[in-house]
Amino acid sequence: MKHLCIVAISAALSAACLATETSDAVAASVVKAIMPSGGSSAVVSPYSVAVAAGLLGDGMDSRDARIALSEKMGLKTTSFGPTFLRNRMKFEEWGRTNGVEVLFANSAWMRNYSRIERDFHAMAYRDYDFAFGPLSAVESMNAWSSVRTGGHVSKVVDEVDPGCDTVLISASGFDGAWARPFPPAVNGVFHAEGGDIRLPMMRDVRTLRMVKRPGYTAFSLAYRGGKLFLYVVLPDRGNTPRAMMESLQPSELFMLDRALLPDFNPDDDRGNPMPPVEGASEATVRLSLPRFRIETKVDFLPALAALGVQRTGYDAICKDMRIGIALQSNVFAVSETGGEVGKFDLPAAKAEGELAEIACDRPFAFVVRTVDRITLMSGVFAGR
Repeated sequence: MKHLCIVAISAALSAACLATETSDAVAASVVKAIMPSGGSSAVVSPYSVAVAAGLLGDGMDSRDARIALSEKMGLKTTSFGPTFLRNRMKFEEWGRTNGVEVLFANSAWMRNYSRIERDFHAMAYRDYDFAFGPLSAVESMNAWSSVRTGGHVSKVVDEVDPGCDTVLISASGFDGAWARPFPPAVNGVFHAEGGDIRLPMMRDVRTLRMVKRPGYTAFSLAYRGGKLFLYVVLPDRGNTPRAMMESLQPSELFMLDRALLPDFNPDDDRGNPMPPVEGASEATVRLSLPRFRIETKVDFLPALAALGVQRTGYDAICKDMRIGIALQSNVFAVSETGGEVGKFDLPAAKAEGELAEIACDRPFAFVVRTVDRITLMSGVFAGR
């Protein structure tokens, strides 16, 4: 099985899963902090940023700083590692049994490697699956990433400033097959911001969970096993997906979950069932969605800073440690089968009469979401 790899340099963006307790405010703040500007495609991982923050939180020498970080992340404890570990194991279980695999390979490279606190070193390996190494040649860090990702991520670091003290590197792989694959794609027109282009478009008749909201229409596609979902958020003409992502609110993610996740209708604060989401429906439609692969490298120090994580203050890890680089490089793909996996037989789709059409033929936003309401990735596909 091949792996679609999502890579993060320096602050371990994908090591273990965002804990269920983590509030959607984290995902929203991360997207706002690191989503690149401009009209090109981009993908970021709020989930991975939270994992990096958790590792660094356990290394903070200030209890007040740990409490502040815990509150920002919506956690009930200031010990981050065990919570992340439990959720990481959940994903590994899904991978073994349901055709979805999430792989994590994380490391910290430090010039003062020999001075790492022994207890923290052991905890980081146990709770975060982090490896540590001496910061020396860039080739060593890239070789490590290549080996741990099966060759899919061969270069994560271009250069390291001689004054840099600590580089955190995280490589993660996501291999997800659709619950129902698409027929082979055929070329079609995509209305990009800079003009029309031709792209391979996947077309099929699907029964979808959908929701129509002011400014956009959203629907979900399930990966095999029913634990992971791709939310596609198609803006109304005249609106832009990047503007939607920048204005993302936690309440909007919660609303999407209620509308798009199967059997998700939570109670309110008094234990009473909440009413259905206005505009939500389930219908059989003619769907067209481009086949694409995008890669994004961003500096995610702003996202860490938004959570209260700074460059210094980690005496529990190493005396006078200073974070030098924090870059995230993510790769995300949508294909007929879901990820970079082999093709399998597709049952014929049948439909009678006229059907509504959802054509993702213009820039749109997307979110990879779990049934436990964890945001693995968020992004924009703009055609380029």
